Amino acid sequence: MRHAPIFILSPPRSGSTFLYQLLVHCQHAAYTPRILDFAERAPVLACRLARWILPAYESDFSSEYGVGQGLLSPSECNKLWARWFPTFESHRCHYAPYDYLSASAIHEIQRIVASLEHIFGAPFISKCINHSVRVGSLSRVFPNAIYIRVIRSFKETSSSLLRARVVKRGDVSRWWSVIPPGLPIDDNLPVIEQICRQILMTHRAITSDLQTFASGRVVNVHYDNLRRRPEAELTRVVDELLFCL
Repeated sequence: MRHAPIFILSPPRSGSTFLYQLLVHCQHAAYTPRILDFAERAPVLACRLARWILPAYESDFSSEYGVGQGLLSPSECNKLWARWFPTFESHRCHYAPYDYLSASAIHEIQRIVASLEHIFGAPFISKCINHSVRVGSLSRVFPNAIYIRVIRSFKETSSSLLRARVVKRGDVSRWWSVIPPGLPIDDNLPVIEQICRQILMTHRAITSDLQTFASGRVVNVHYDNLRRRPEAELTRVVDELLFCL
């Protein structure tokens, strides 16, 4: 790979999708487009065809709980990453420690990301909320990776996460999105405590892993600043990314 890959981290409902869209729309970047949600077993071929057939992506900066419109819109591509990383269905947690991946899995991920970088002719950027508890494992695949951490007020994050449970799960008591290590999902906790623990423990996992595996390669973004002054904040983020490189 010619460039260090960039991973966006945050608890769910923190504004990471908006930042992802801004970076892909305003900067020349490689990424995982939504078409890969339907072609996770042939991501390189699908991306090549989409780039050849479809018009270039231009964002309207709308999304529905992390999902944008159009086959070239930036996507988390959970089905693709689930080929190698833990899922809720398989492990009831998304955490992946440093030594989780096999050598063959590491090689395959590196090959696919390098291919996407080549197709787009630009650095690779990924936003997948589950990556927020996989920094250790990602650091083994990409030792020089750069991480953008998105921070939103606890009140706004928890309120938005509560609404997401209703909209996406149809039941406020059902878990939704990333499950960090140590979260007691089988305990009969009150819903508000579940959500608070989910946010706090995701932050804790991000903080611990970044300190261990990515010192000096972290850019912090506050969602309020991003919403109020998107152009200025994006310029600052890009400048800091270049400094990390």
